[in-house]
Amino acid sequence: MSWHALQSIHNHGAQQHMSKSPQYADWEITSLFYSALHAVDEYLLSIGKKPRNHQTRDRMVDENIPHAYQDYYDLYNLCLKVRYETSYTDVSEEDRKTAIYLHNSIRQKLQMST
Repeated sequence: MSWHALQSIHNHGAQQHMSKSPQYADWEITSLFYSALHAVDEYLLSIGKKPRNHQTRDRMVDENIPHAYQDYYDLYNLCLKVRYETSYTDVSEEDRKTAIYLHNSIRQKLQMST
């Protein structure tokens, strides 16, 4: 199994662990985003692409996995929101559920692409 696949699994496991403690919802959402990011990187590498930063990855997702782009973009922005714009005490249950939905949707769409 590749490093990106292992990182994706690791980050998803961290989310599962943190889901038991609501005070870590911000990190739970962040873990889901990075789980999706590594799954995306795994797919992009399989087609010969290697993003070096968020901006390049965003463009590559739009160009190479367009059916997953909106979910990826929304999860990225939700991650930014809970990390930089919201106190960890104010992360809503709806944000948490949205992140889980987006993460799962991205993973499903990546499976459909392979």
